[in-house]
Amino acid sequence: MSVIQWDGSLAIGHAVIDGQHRSLIELINRLHTAYSCGNGGDIRIVLLELYKYTLFHFGEEEALMAHIGYAEGSSHKREHEHFIERLDALAVKAKAAEDCINAELFNWLIAWLLDHISVTDMLLGAALAREEGLVRGEAHLPL
Repeated sequence: MSVIQWDGSLAIGHAVIDGQHRSLIELINRLHTAYSCGNGGDIRIVLLELYKYTLFHFGEEEALMAHIGYAEGSSHKREHEHFIERLDALAVKAKAAEDCINAELFNWLIAWLLDHISVTDMLLGAALAREEGLVRGEAHLPL
């Protein structure tokens, strides 16, 4: 059961990052399915996958930001850090086999991810596109 769908409005224009965002959405959907089926073991497994993949993805974005000298990199990274803090707390609960997943969590995950992609990552996508244009020698002159 999907609680969130990928669509073109979420594309930031960077194929690698867009693919990773699709994977994050898929993991959230898998987590929701495990929750809906009441399978605690699967919940813990998928939550760990989500945690690991999120760390990987954030690392990729942060490397791109550092590579282009992205001016908003530190605030973008802080958003990542706050998200990871919340996932850390969930991981601790999951390890203790406590009830770590609920509707509030899914609402937060979905809202955070959609907001982060549609606002913060869109700005990064624009900066990456500008950088690519400069690398290829394309002029972006104001009219």
